[in-house]
Amino acid sequence: MDAIVDLSGRSIVITGAGQGIGRAIAELCLRLGANITTIDLKRDGLREIEDAAGPNRVLVAEGSITDAGFVRDTVARACADFGGVDGLVNNAGITRPAMIAKMTAEQWQQVMDVHLTGAFNCLQAVGLHMIDQAGAGRPGGAIGNVSSDAGRKG
Repeated sequence: MDAIVDLSGRSIVITGAGQGIGRAIAELCLRLGANITTIDLKRDGLREIEDAAGPNRVLVAEGSITDAGFVRDTVARACADFGGVDGLVNNAGITRPAMIAKMTAEQWQQVMDVHLTGAFNCLQAVGLHMIDQAGAGRPGGAIGNVSSDAGRKG
């Protein structure tokens, strides 16, 4: 398949990159030429991506996007390593499969923390860098937020 776009010289942050859709997105971005920052709670999947691509194109960040300080530090490292951040794929997510009558308040809060607060933390950290970069004349970037259709079923 021909490349759908050339991401050479671009830097993309991908959350939930250790497995599933996030990993597929990370691998695609690498094939298209991007440098990537991979974020996940588990280091194993991230290391596999790094080993396949090489450490000069992949920044591995093991941690939770619910931790705003961790996210800010990771984005700052991406800017230092790759000269900026041109994109964000907010993909991290968790499931706590329980009908509303069986879901605990703690499970509910975990889902909200990752899906909403975590996404906000990433949007804010990357967005602030993109605003600064635009003022310095760097080309614009893009942000994608991935969601599940699991919410369609109660």
